Amino acid sequence: MFRKIAFYFFIFLTILFYLSSLNSNIIKFIDYKIYDIFSFYFEKNFSNKKSNVVLIDIDEKSIKKLGQWPWPRVVMADLINRLSFLYPAAIGMDIFFPNEDRTSPIVLENFYKKFFNLNTKILNIPFYLKNNDKIFSNAVKQSNTILPVLLQKGGECNLKEFGFHSSLIKTSYNCSSVFCNYKPIQNSLKYFGFINSFLDSDGIFRRVPLFANYRENLIPFFPLAILMSIEKPLVKGNNEFVILGHKVRMNEDGEVLLNFHTPYSKILSAIDILNNNFNKKDITGKIVVIGSLAIGLNNPYINSFYKKLSSLKITSTFIDNLLNDALLIQPEYLKFVNICLSFTLSFLILWFLFKRWYIGILSLFLVSFLISFVWLWYEFLNGVYVSIGYFWVPLFSYFFFISLFFSVVNHLEKRKFYGELEKSHSAALESITLVAAMRDDETGSHLIRTKKYIKILAEYLYKKGYYKKYLNPKFIRLLYEAAPLHDIGKVAISDNILKKKGKFTKEEYEIMKKHTVLGKEMIEKAMNIYNKNEFLQIACSIAYYHHERWDGSGYPQGLKGDEIPIEGQLMAIADVYDALISKRVYKEAYSYQEAENFIISERGKGFNPVIVDAFSVLRYEFRKIASEYKEEERRQQESIKKRDTHLFELKV
Repeated sequence: MFRKIAFYFFIFLTILFYLSSLNSNIIKFIDYKIYDIFSFYFEKNFSNKKSNVVLIDIDEKSIKKLGQWPWPRVVMADLINRLSFLYPAAIGMDIFFPNEDRTSPIVLENFYKKFFNLNTKILNIPFYLKNNDKIFSNAVKQSNTILPVLLQKGGECNLKEFGFHSSLIKTSYNCSSVFCNYKPIQNSLKYFGFINSFLDSDGIFRRVPLFANYRENLIPFFPLAILMSIEKPLVKGNNEFVILGHKVRMNEDGEVLLNFHTPYSKILSAIDILNNNFNKKDITGKIVVIGSLAIGLNNPYINSFYKKLSSLKITSTFIDNLLNDALLIQPEYLKFVNICLSFTLSFLILWFLFKRWYIGILSLFLVSFLISFVWLWYEFLNGVYVSIGYFWVPLFSYFFFISLFFSVVNHLEKRKFYGELEKSHSAALESITLVAAMRDDETGSHLIRTKKYIKILAEYLYKKGYYKKYLNPKFIRLLYEAAPLHDIGKVAISDNILKKKGKFTKEEYEIMKKHTVLGKEMIEKAMNIYNKNEFLQIACSIAYYHHERWDGSGYPQGLKGDEIPIEGQLMAIADVYDALISKRVYKEAYSYQEAENFIISERGKGFNPVIVDAFSVLRYEFRKIASEYKEEERRQQESIKKRDTHLFELKV
């Protein structure tokens, strides 16, 4: 029931998560970056082709020769006329002329009359050369030059009908007003287009709208207007048109993505055109765009390759993109489709998690990633970016967080399981060791006391910095748990020897000594199943070495000094002390002081001097532990007597 409630709860959270993903700025940002990576490595590269555009650059050389920008428009008219005589396919001027030319002779005459009341006439200038704007307007009109306008809010100019309208072209870019060129210039234009460029939310220039709505008409993007001056587009379907034999697709917002792997456009200096210092074949039949490549004269844009672009470069890029069929689109509906696909897979992942089909989850995740990558690659090569970030980002995020959550839950469940397993292990261990102890007429209190003795000794040495190579909190914990197994080998010793009330014969003593080897062999058999178990390794060492003596007179190997493992040295003192203060069938109990004196007297002989010194400091702690379990031992001894009496009655 709980798992069912939890499942529905996670479904609810999943739905909330994906609803919040629909307009997530994080997903949008990451999707931009995925596009940037793909456009850099996988976008169609046509830089080896010839460009269809020639750029007439108002460069530093031209400005140095003709003076500071802007130049008199009679110069610009001369530039247009010289180019038009060479029969270019089209001429565009990527320059905006919002005001009248103040360098015109007629403007200067009016200026002096208005401000100084002087009827000044500029002599020796023919009448037809007195108005630079008129000269420029005539040159624009005769050459069919295309100029830009600016979309803006507030204020507008009266545009004459510019003759492009189609109900099949949809765009989300709407303008209520247009900032035009100086009126005589604007009226001379047959074609014009907006020059605004729009950045994505991360400040990168990637896409352009091809049209903007204005008074039920469509204003084209400036470089598209240049192409429209050659041939009017033929609308084929919803947001699709053909121009100059090339099909152009737009997304639902009327946008296209630019490909920046463009061919190199021929660049000519404006002053070279005015001085006839160029190859005329470079102009004939080409699309000529006049402007400036200098970033300082423009508002620079950063493209997805993180390179700065001028408005003139954007114009040439778009024209070459269109004429080389390299424009891309990003359909808006695919964002929603990807969100839905991601939600479906996330639901399946959640279902698999509750079913614990972990291999299925991994397979589903890898297959979905592989298929989506192939889909992305294939569509990208065909000019469509499928907004894969809207599939990957929520899916990966969901997979990460849900996996993290279930990992925590799984960890807690395992921790609980291992805790219960450890309790069972401890209970089984205590039962086994108690059986061994009771066969030797000992009690469970002996096991408890000895493991507490060994623990406080080890902790004291650890705090003082002794035996750092061996002693650490984990080792001490395992040492504490393994100590009760020190005499496990006694279960294999016969009762007539183990429970003998008198002194052992030499042969009996040799058999009794074998309990260390037998204990080691028993634990080693368990270690064969899992030989990396540190607990069993320590228990084996304790069982085998706890009767070794510092001076080498112990058994079973007669090791000397630090040849004896530290766990064996610690167990030796704990075992001897508790044996001394406990009553056995073959002896009476020693007093605490007698037992302490014996241990101290064996310093450097039976026991490690460092451990004996630690024992001397801790002797009262030893007494406290011993006293605490005396009453418990008394009760256990009475239980043993009752057991023996009951067994005797059964035999009788």
